[in-house]
Parts: sequence; structure tokens; C-alpha cells
Amino acid sequence: MDTPRDPFREFEQFVDRLIVVTPESAATVERKIDFLDRLIERWRIERHELINQVVFEEFLDCTWLVDTDSIYFGDLGNSSHQDTGTPALQLQRRLLVFLLLNHGKHQHVLDIIKAFVGKIRPDLSTRDFKKTETGVFRCFTNTRVAANKLRDYGLLKYTHEEAFKVWVLSLPGIVVAGKAAKEPGWTLPRVADPWHGLDPFILECADATKDFPTLVKTLGELCEPNTRIFETFGRVLAEAQGLLSQYWRVLQNPDLDAAARKKLSQQHLQELDCIFGYTDFIEELSSCVQIEKLLAEANAAAAKP
Repeated sequence: MDTPRDPFREFEQFVDRLIVVTPESAATVERKIDFLDRLIERWRIERHELINQVVFEEFLDCTWLVDTDSIYFGDLGNSSHQDTGTPALQLQRRLLVFLLLNHGKHQHVLDIIKAFVGKIRPDLSTRDFKKTETGVFRCFTNTRVAANKLRDYGLLKYTHEEAFKVWVLSLPGIVVAGKAAKEPGWTLPRVADPWHGLDPFILECADATKDFPTLVKTLGELCEPNTRIFETFGRVLAEAQGLLSQYWRVLQNPDLDAAARKKLSQQHLQELDCIFGYTDFIEELSSCVQIEKLLAEANAAAAKP
């Protein structure tokens, strides 16, 4: 039985054979791809042809093959549907987990996006890597859209450190990320019925803050065995619990329009920031979080027969 042809493998061999890079120690296929990409970029500039006129989705349906010294392209497809890739809504939950996993690293936003996309890469399609008119991969743009929606409702904050922008989880963001981390792996959830642009899972996390003992248990699961923090900052957490309950009631209120929901949720988070000792509590909590342990436990549980 004949082995099916792999055009990408054949193209890789074609490029590897055709292009020579010096020094020889740097002549990896990856390096040759970089040089070829830059050469085509320069070629476009020289010809004043900066825009690719071939529709990305139609090219995906195009048949092509590699011969000894030529590459043949067949007719383009006729894709009338140009989707926008994996919806930003589906990225929200795992993005929160990723930010908790990297909490305290103070990475530039672009570096966060690159690393996050690397984590969820198996769940993304080729269409997610279409470049937009601004030259950015579609999945990078959708990750920013997801972050903006989470910021609108106070689950993460933008801060500026050392002259660049970073994403930092708020306390509600930490709560949701901790609950989401119990789901194994980095598979993106299929969200069928969004609540005003939010993953409904976020609203369900209200139960994790419904009273003081439940909130301590929720955060304690993230920090075990380092749970003495909740004795030290018991007063702060008690005040925070009341505001968190109000925060989630705002998110769940069907009678509020989007503007009022955003305004009131942000107001409750500003009140959180004003609690005496709250900043110290968040810093201590961040240093105690054992998210790797929680993820490993979720993966181990999923692997059991």
C-alpha cells in the first residue's frame, strides 16, 4: 500500500535542498525558513506588492504539490466563509489559568500571549494563524480581545511596570482561575451560551465566595500547605468576602445593561483595593499559590481509568 504524500514534508525537503545558509552550523530548516520569509518580504517591497491577494481561507482549500524542481498550485477553493478562528470567548477560562500559573513573573503582554498560544496550540486550527490586516496572528488578536473582556469585568487588571504593560489577576480572577485549574490539560472549553460576552463558568464561580468559610476553602486549595495566611489576614478576607458576593451578584443580574454591569463590578473591585491590608494580602497570596500542584492533580485524576 502506497504511503500518502505529505506535501509539507516534501516542501521542507525542497527548501532544505535549495537554500544554503552560512555558516553551516546555523543551516537548520528553521533558519532557512526565516531567510526565505525575509526574502519574500523584501521581494514584495521591491515590487510594491505589499498585500497578498490570495484569500487565506481559499488557499487552505487549494491543492498543491512539490516536484523535483517545481511547486505546482491548483485552483483556489471558493471559500465564502471567512471565520475569525477560535472565538475569544473560548480563550477566557484557560487564559485566567495561564495567568495564575505565571503570576508574579511580570511578563510583557506580547510575551504572555506568545506563551499562552504555545500552551493551547494543539486546540487551535490553521485558521487561527491567519495574519490580520495589521500583520498580527488572529489568535494573538483574539487573546487580546479575551483579556479586554476579562478586564472590563474586573477579572484582570492592566498595570504598567518598567514602562511596559502587564496583565495581573484580580482576586475574582484568582478565584475563577483556581476553579478552572481543576479541569485537566489545556483543552479549550466549548462555550455555547455566553453571558454578556463572558464564559458562564465565571458566573458559576460565585458559589466559591458565597460565605467566609467557603472563600477560605477555595483559596486554601490553591495554597496548601501554606494556609496560615488566612489566619494572618482573616479580617481582610472577611471584608473582601462581602464585596466579592456583591461583585458576583452584579455579574449575574439580568436586569443590568452592559454599561451598568461593568461600572458596578469595577466599583466593587475598587472598594476591595481600599480595604486596609488588602494589598499586602494579595502579595502574600500570590507567593503562596501552588497552581502547578493543582494542575498536576487534575491531570492525574483525569488519567485514572
